[in-house]
Amino acid sequence: MIVLKADSELKMTFERLIKTIHANVNWTGLFVALDNYLILQGEVRSLFFHFDSRKVAENIVDLPIKEDEIKDTDEAAVRDVINMILYAFGKWGTIQGLRVEKNTEQLNTLFGNVLAGIYIEPEYTTQYFHFYHAGKRITYEDVIQAALEAKEAVQKEEEADEEQGLWHKVEWKMAHTVFERTELSLSERAKGRIGNNFYKVGYRCPKCKENLHMIMYPKGKEFRIETPEGVVLLAKACTCAACHRFYTPRPWKLLGDGDIYLMDFEEDKKAYEDYLELMGRNGEHEANSRYNQEVVMTPITDRWAHSTSALGSCYAVTANSTPEEAQACVDFLGLLYTDSKLADLYTFGIEGEDFNYVDGKVEQTDACFLYTSDVADDLHCVDLGGRRGIQKKKKAAEG
Repeated sequence: MIVLKADSELKMTFERLIKTIHANVNWTGLFVALDNYLILQGEVRSLFFHFDSRKVAENIVDLPIKEDEIKDTDEAAVRDVINMILYAFGKWGTIQGLRVEKNTEQLNTLFGNVLAGIYIEPEYTTQYFHFYHAGKRITYEDVIQAALEAKEAVQKEEEADEEQGLWHKVEWKMAHTVFERTELSLSERAKGRIGNNFYKVGYRCPKCKENLHMIMYPKGKEFRIETPEGVVLLAKACTCAACHRFYTPRPWKLLGDGDIYLMDFEEDKKAYEDYLELMGRNGEHEANSRYNQEVVMTPITDRWAHSTSALGSCYAVTANSTPEEAQACVDFLGLLYTDSKLADLYTFGIEGEDFNYVDGKVEQTDACFLYTSDVADDLHCVDLGGRRGIQKKKKAAEG
């Protein structure tokens, strides 16, 4: 149940409607959206609009309304969803004294334009008025909720814009480049931090060849940027302090793929430092498995499911795994992407027994059994199976 308080415009419109149809309702100025009803709450009798039966009726009902749960109707999307009542029921002829000239096709177009901003599709006929989201039928109460959430989303975006100041208007450019990569020790990674939560990684800047520094954003705190492809929420980003540049992979891509968004401050060191400080506020030194987009587990057989994330079909978990187990798998692969030492351990086994580092590169020993494919470099094909792999990880953990 959603309770809304009419603004002055809606109050005037619906008070006039009550008089027009001679309803015996002393309206309190509150709308109640409940399932497929819109109710004009009265002091004794209330006025009901029912989308399933197309009926408008009076009834006595006692609704438990809490003052602190009443929402405003000051947003256009909310007002438009409420005003659709007049057109829909007026066309059905169930509101006496209200005549609607538009035909059902024209009304469908009108309602479609009203609801497009909240991703809802209407289906209005002479017999019913249905609503759909992502192909699934929803109630009128759901439509009201979507309109309210759209209002909250706009408010959050405005707050984000205010926090970022003029920076939210800066657009990152699309680019394609090649990132070289070197191995770093754990101590090198730990000592190489700049700004807030930017840690040194093995990737090198394509321009000056210095090591980049990477920041990760926890879920729900991704950094918002403008791009030629629209707004993107960053799960991670890299920077080069020497060139005053920022890099981030495009959605569905890895940094090593080279398809990126680029922000280049060139010689403006002050602007670069200000943006570096802004980007570092919500960052953390941990993997975010979203890779600039949502991760969805999709069943592909009775036994296995794969990821539609940026990593492609890079891993499999049993289809009967819990969401927590599936997410743990995703997070683990996020660590493989950001921690090359862990990736090498998982790929080749134990350093000194199965492989060694020679001139910064992995050199396998005769004992090594490779049970993954290029994990450290690309993570496009990872086989999580293999008893030997499990044994090696246990041995490493014990050591």
